[in-house]
Amino acid sequence: VWVNAACQTFNSMGCAFGSMMCFASYNKYNNNILLDTIAVWLVNGITSLVVGIFAFATIGNIATEQGTSIEDVIDDGSKPYRSGLNFRSVPSSNRKDASLAIVGSIFFFMLICLALNSQFAIVEVVVTSIQDGFPVWIKENLVCHEILVLIICVVSFLCGIPNVTQVKYLKCVILNL
Repeated sequence: VWVNAACQTFNSMGCAFGSMMCFASYNKYNNNILLDTIAVWLVNGITSLVVGIFAFATIGNIATEQGTSIEDVIDDGSKPYRSGLNFRSVPSSNRKDASLAIVGSIFFFMLICLALNSQFAIVEVVVTSIQDGFPVWIKENLVCHEILVLIICVVSFLCGIPNVTQVKYLKCVILNL
């Protein structure tokens, strides 16, 4: 679980994909990058800490109520169609106390915002890379920046359909992965 948490921290920062460098390219030349770095680090760290405390406290409570170990309750999501840690802990806490439904709703709203933020970062890296690599072709053939973004989003959507349907599972079964 801790290895997955560390991986998620690096994924949320976008270190390997270049989203931070992409966004930094839009800064002014004399921008205070140290202040920006500390702000991003603090927001990411606090968000991860809040999510971790909420998820692990709930998982520990579930394990205590069921009389099992935490390892038996935790689901790492490695098998197809199994939920992750957050998607087990939040609904379980909502069943115990109706007032936690508000907390759960805020928590899932935060997850949606984090997912959208990651998606915007990924799309922006691809858009910036294409615009930097082919600036003349982009200006001649596309009317505006938004057309390129739309094309990338549509292609990404079409490529992502197998990941949210039975096709991914069937491909794993057929290839014995």
